[in-house]
Amino acid sequence: MTLTNPIKVAVVGHTNAGKTSLLRTLLRDEAFGEVSNHAGTTRHVEAASLLLDGKPAIDFVDTPGFEDSIGLLTTLEELQKTEGIDRLESLRAICQIAHLYPDFDQEIKVIRQLLSNELFFYVVDVREPVLGKYINELDILAYAARPVIPVLNFTASASAQTKIWKEHLAQLNFHTQVVFDTVAFKADDEKRLLKQMQTILSDRYELLESIIDQHEQQRSELVESACLMISELMVDAGGLYIDCANNTASIDAAQSALQEKIRDADTRCMQSVLQLYRFQLASISSTELSIDQGEWKLDLFDDSNIQRFGIAVGSGAAKGALLGAGFDLFTAGMSLGAGTATGALAGALLQTGQRYRHELNARIKGYRSVCASEPTLRVLLLRQLDLLNKLQRRGHAATDALSVESLSGEDLPKEFQDWIKQLHGNPQWSRLSKRFDSQDESRNHFVTEVADKLKQKLK
Repeated sequence: MTLTNPIKVAVVGHTNAGKTSLLRTLLRDEAFGEVSNHAGTTRHVEAASLLLDGKPAIDFVDTPGFEDSIGLLTTLEELQKTEGIDRLESLRAICQIAHLYPDFDQEIKVIRQLLSNELFFYVVDVREPVLGKYINELDILAYAARPVIPVLNFTASASAQTKIWKEHLAQLNFHTQVVFDTVAFKADDEKRLLKQMQTILSDRYELLESIIDQHEQQRSELVESACLMISELMVDAGGLYIDCANNTASIDAAQSALQEKIRDADTRCMQSVLQLYRFQLASISSTELSIDQGEWKLDLFDDSNIQRFGIAVGSGAAKGALLGAGFDLFTAGMSLGAGTATGALAGALLQTGQRYRHELNARIKGYRSVCASEPTLRVLLLRQLDLLNKLQRRGHAATDALSVESLSGEDLPKEFQDWIKQLHGNPQWSRLSKRFDSQDESRNHFVTEVADKLKQKLK
């Protein structure tokens, strides 16, 4: 759509109510303004825009908090009496003679924004009791003759008095209230806020509808991108193996190398997902990934592999013969044994050798290989899913460290065990491996399949 002039919205309220926090969450920007538990953190006006197709759609102004609304309201009433002016004019008048009221320096900064914006978000900290000073602040907002939407913040807190605040606001004829916790973010709450704006600003309906559509599209794209990142991590970690000589020192060194590669990949994936959602790595507190390693096992006898080598799965003799041949390979070099050297089986083994040449040679020469065990891959996936679930419900005003842990195995897709078998049977899929084959299209299909299943498991 062709953008009209941006909607101008002033975010106002008492000191430390969460005005800057609201804007951080709406803008998806942890760095906007300054958030602190100390009152009066915002001492000047800050502006930022919400973009639609790269252009400003809503111009937000973050204002200092009201500090003495009782004294300000009394002064405005006196100006109305002495100057014979109405309420709106009293706001203009006090701005013109601001030098006479140095104690209202912060409040007058707010009033100037009341006179120049078309809509106000009045941010309420519902953990606070309903006091007279808050009622006075709402009275002052009414002087400006502009629509006001009360935004109820910190509603997820155990000390929230949301119901009481709703009742008092309704008594003051503020019926268009919106619950919007800037820390425990809910996409539906954000949508309701934009819908309320549509109701009030009917001439901006289409612009706001486009913003709503853009948000929904962005959320879908974020989930899809994050699931692809996690799927890539699973493939890289599950297909990685490291060869070593069959002695304790070499095996220990290989295990350490495996752990380092997988932990680094795990951290990089977390970092990428955080950046995708516009959070910093410092936002999370993650315990070190526990990595168990197992001896690499060539899954030559899995039904899917047997079929791949041209042998009918239903042929018990063929399957048994292949098992015998495989046993010979691993225990007696390349000796096939008299009972297994049939033409069909020999051809299958030749194909098997092409597919697993590196692994078979390592076994024959007495080398071993280590890879990530199933429990490690399970924890790896669960941790990443846990992070993604939490990021979707985390506001950009949150200051506490996000704890990332593994979840119950029930949170895994039912296909997980089959994925592990496929990953262990396709080491060329891992980008962490020297044997990575970038031309293997089956890898891309697998990554997409896993990502689609992960999306279905998100809460």
